[in-house]
Amino acid sequence: MDLPEFAMFFQPTIIIFGKGVASDFSNELSELKIARPFIVADKVIRELGLLDYVLKGLTSGGFEIAGIFDEVPQDSSTSVVVKIAKAFTETNADAFVAIGGGSVIDSAKGANIIAKMGGDLVKDYSGSGILTKHLFPLVVIPTTAGTGSEVTNAAVIYDEESKTKLEFIDRFITPDLAVLDPNMTKTLPPKVTAFSGIDALTHAIEAFVDIDATTFSDMFAKEAISIITSHLENACKNGDDLEERGWMSIGATLAGIAFSHSECGIVHGIAHALGAVNRVPHGIANAIILTYGMEYNLEARPEKFDELSKILGVYDKHLSILENGKRAIEKIKEFEERVSKVSGLPLKLRDVGVKKEDFALIKEKALQDGTVIYNPREVTGDGVLEILNEAF
Repeated sequence: MDLPEFAMFFQPTIIIFGKGVASDFSNELSELKIARPFIVADKVIRELGLLDYVLKGLTSGGFEIAGIFDEVPQDSSTSVVVKIAKAFTETNADAFVAIGGGSVIDSAKGANIIAKMGGDLVKDYSGSGILTKHLFPLVVIPTTAGTGSEVTNAAVIYDEESKTKLEFIDRFITPDLAVLDPNMTKTLPPKVTAFSGIDALTHAIEAFVDIDATTFSDMFAKEAISIITSHLENACKNGDDLEERGWMSIGATLAGIAFSHSECGIVHGIAHALGAVNRVPHGIANAIILTYGMEYNLEARPEKFDELSKILGVYDKHLSILENGKRAIEKIKEFEERVSKVSGLPLKLRDVGVKKEDFALIKEKALQDGTVIYNPREVTGDGVLEILNEAF
């Protein structure tokens, strides 16, 4: 890697990790001067008993629960965010505590913007670097090991009006505290474990090869790739293994830090479009598109894919940089196939309800996605269609 002309590393999130830590993090809340937290979750989290697990710890620690919103859907939307912000304001809460996966966490991030700043989420705040001041404290307890949203400066929220997944990128929406407890992920079924984990792997790989990658982001991306490819398959096979769950939580968080500093690329651009047009869950969309996006980018970043082959243990000193890059992509393909075999993870677009007649609209939305400007190879309409056809 060439020495960058400019690089910045900014990670304000306090991260605590441990088995059982989600039931007792009172000291960290006190340090943030939180007294009346507002809880954001979903129905599944409540039904699984995970919400009660956290609430018991909060109340025994002397905290007054200002309110609870547990109706976040799988793919949240701007209208849901508005409801959360309204409920937060009405309860006179002083902080958000998000318990859930990416949809819950990103909804809390969006609600935090409106609750503090007022205005219209889409018209006033979509895009990058728009906020000018700190928001309410935000605590995140992830229940999946995938999105990395517990440490990122980004939120992706579906806008019903434009039927598009919008990105909100700002350092002020980065969570103040991330609570990583393997107990919070052990109830995940194999399929959700799989696509959450591949989502994290995609974050790490795209962060590693994108044009804004630096030594700082690479440090986190490489470790995340190593951890995820070593532990995801076993986490799918044995969900009660807190050792495997713990490593996956760490891997996802490291990947989140990586892509917060170098962004994602064409894989995420297409995945966002698939979510908007066909409502394909984000992790599944990434899993399907990942290796085809890697092949698209190989010749633009052969040295990075060569290095990736070393991380994955398939490097051969007798081969060229390009040939080692191809070995790295093949290794990821084999890894996804093994994960799919033990989890039922779909790896083709035709298996998730996507039709070829949808490709034109998917292409249009992918080209408009903010992530594609960070891709190492120029993203063209023909390039997107090539990937979609290969993934079909």
